[in-house]
Amino acid sequence: MPAALSKLAILSFSLFLGSVCDAKVIHVDRAAHGANTGVSWKDAYVSLQDALLVAQPGDEIRIARGTYCPGPPGDTTASFQLRDGVTLLGGYVGGDMATNIRDPRANPTILCGDIGYDDVFGSGWWRTGWAVNSPNSQHVVSATDVSGATLDGLVVSQGYAIQSSGAGIYAERSDLHIRNCVFRRNASYQGRGTCAYILDSQVQFEGCRFEESYGRLSSGVGIGAYGASEVTVAGCAFYDLEADGDASSGNGGAIEFWTVLPATVVQCSFDRCKAFPFGGQYAQGSGTYGGAIHNFGAPLSVARCWFTNNISMQGGAIYSWKDLTVNNCVFSGNQTYALPTSQGQSIGGFGGAIATYSSQNYTLMVVGCTLVNNEAHETGGIWFNGYGTVSALVSGCILWGNRDQDGVHCQAQVKKASYCCIQNLWVPRPGEDPIDPAKFPHCFDLDPQFVAFPTDLRLGPNSPCLDAADRTAHFAGQFWDILGSPRFVDIVWAPDTGRGSSPLPDMGAFERQLDGPPVTGIPVRR
Repeated sequence: MPAALSKLAILSFSLFLGSVCDAKVIHVDRAAHGANTGVSWKDAYVSLQDALLVAQPGDEIRIARGTYCPGPPGDTTASFQLRDGVTLLGGYVGGDMATNIRDPRANPTILCGDIGYDDVFGSGWWRTGWAVNSPNSQHVVSATDVSGATLDGLVVSQGYAIQSSGAGIYAERSDLHIRNCVFRRNASYQGRGTCAYILDSQVQFEGCRFEESYGRLSSGVGIGAYGASEVTVAGCAFYDLEADGDASSGNGGAIEFWTVLPATVVQCSFDRCKAFPFGGQYAQGSGTYGGAIHNFGAPLSVARCWFTNNISMQGGAIYSWKDLTVNNCVFSGNQTYALPTSQGQSIGGFGGAIATYSSQNYTLMVVGCTLVNNEAHETGGIWFNGYGTVSALVSGCILWGNRDQDGVHCQAQVKKASYCCIQNLWVPRPGEDPIDPAKFPHCFDLDPQFVAFPTDLRLGPNSPCLDAADRTAHFAGQFWDILGSPRFVDIVWAPDTGRGSSPLPDMGAFERQLDGPPVTGIPVRR
């Protein structure tokens, strides 16, 4: 852990020890009519800002349902500034006779940047008719040099960062835990991290939702992490996020990592996230990377995630310039596209699901994944390249129905793999040499026999992919498939055609179980 973050951790622990005995509960209810002291629901503060002013390390601020703005109309610098060691909890009913039972879904507590109370949204698609009629708060929530703060069960909405970052939350040199929060309809112009901007900070996102937000000439619309940040994203959902960019922006429709420390994304879903050139036109030097995730800086690990219907110029779901490890994930319906240049050539369009590239040596590992119906100008499945040495391992995967401009052929799926099921494995790109078997040891092109392609990608009882993967390629600690079921299950009627000690894993992201209820569909929205 870097020195700055170590100091934060020490400070957080010290604050906890010194305040645990004095910790108190502070109540906030915008509809309260009592003494405005915060000591009970009857006498709750009507302003969250008042509660933050008096909160001390270890305190818990309980906030009743309703909408809370950080400042008066016109004060775009107004923000809810987090405090050391203070927890903010939303989802309470409030009122004089209120209980302390929380339900954030039934009782939404909204921290809103629409300080002019005049934002307008049209019907249908969320961006139709969106008008910010008077300036909104630049950062709905802020944390600078804050240690040990927690947000839980809150909706952070309608921040608008103009030539700035972090419309939803701006965090710098801070240690935060953000749980069960919704970041909705935030926007930025010429910024990064539209919903959440993380700089030189240690942040855990757990069970959060990022939706319906937009960055114009911006990157990382859901989360943008930069500098010496250590970020973990677990159990979160990202959908309807769009980054439009120029030569240096428009990357990572959902997440952009540009950190010097490794990052982890686990058990998340990404649907309809986009990274476009601004105005949908190619300009010299511009190109957008990673419809869902753009990684530039440090190694990235992605596990047990769903990527569906994401789109970009390069890397429909993921684009990485550094070491990338992906395991037990599903990629379905992602897309990249190429745009014409002024010279009449095409640019972009590599890696419908995954694309990696670097001028230095790097490692790509994709193990136990299912990639279906992804599209690209070139290589609809997994594309990798670079000036340095690329150590690529694609193992135990199913690549089916991925296509590029030349149709569904071997190179449209992947150019190198082992112990994989690959559609049209021995069909080369039109006009090119036959496929070299040495690049595809222990691979086959038999029908994987999905339960119901493409909506249910579990394996049927007679699939040739059962017990057919390389157990030695799976990383340490990979005990669960994408649904949380045990990863190594011996199907007694299936021959062990894979590699390693029994029980052998199945190919793809789903391990067939001997019993248990069926699970269908793709859990994108929560």
